[in-house]
Amino acid sequence: MSQASQAIGSLAYECGVFSRSITIGHATPEAIKRVTAGWYKKGLAPATINKRLNCLSAMGVSVEGCRVREPKVLKWWLKPVDEERVCAWLRARDDFTDFTVANLIEWTTRTGLRVEESLRLKWSDFSQDRREVTVPGLKTSSAQATLPLSAEVTARLLYTSASNGPVFAIAYRDLLDVWSEVRAEFGWQDDATATLKALRRSAARHLHITKGMPLAMVQAYLRHEDIETTLGYLRLTGGYGTEEMRKWL
Repeated sequence: MSQASQAIGSLAYECGVFSRSITIGHATPEAIKRVTAGWYKKGLAPATINKRLNCLSAMGVSVEGCRVREPKVLKWWLKPVDEERVCAWLRARDDFTDFTVANLIEWTTRTGLRVEESLRLKWSDFSQDRREVTVPGLKTSSAQATLPLSAEVTARLLYTSASNGPVFAIAYRDLLDVWSEVRAEFGWQDDATATLKALRRSAARHLHITKGMPLAMVQAYLRHEDIETTLGYLRLTGGYGTEEMRKWL
């Protein structure tokens, strides 16, 4: 049964009428609030409740003040101090695979490329001076783009290579294995949000908070179609703290 049907059925039951004969007149603010409270009591997710209310709203029913606010739970992101520790630990193991993972971590937190995109990168995707990279793009119509690179990224992360092979010569499965070891070593194994994808959130925070890149520019650099996605990354990593605000005052 669709969310619209569920919403109409619940409202009809609350008002004591057959669903096919229910009218907007039956949907008083009090009735809507009672129905919403009933959904919440049954354990429906806030997102589901809001979908049903949106269906009623589309029918002309006023649902003002009834939508449920879904609490935002902060998600893990790789803080700069932890990034230094992780990369130092990986490089101390003196294995080519671990060294590659360290490079990939630093690259991702500074460019925000999706891990899958980075694994597809070849040296031919870079300009001759390696100050620009053409991202293959995997997710949206705007994902493929040519992005500028900072001198920091060029100097620190792009080691010289004469071949036209992959920039990060590692299979995705091997990358996941090493990342699992990292999570275990640093006590993040029980945090379901401590994933490789979280490195993209970390990049948004690094670019905007640490480097001071304007939010609209971060959106463009990460190739988000909606700026709300970029804002969501920042909210999920703690928003703006007191010290971040103070430095602009």
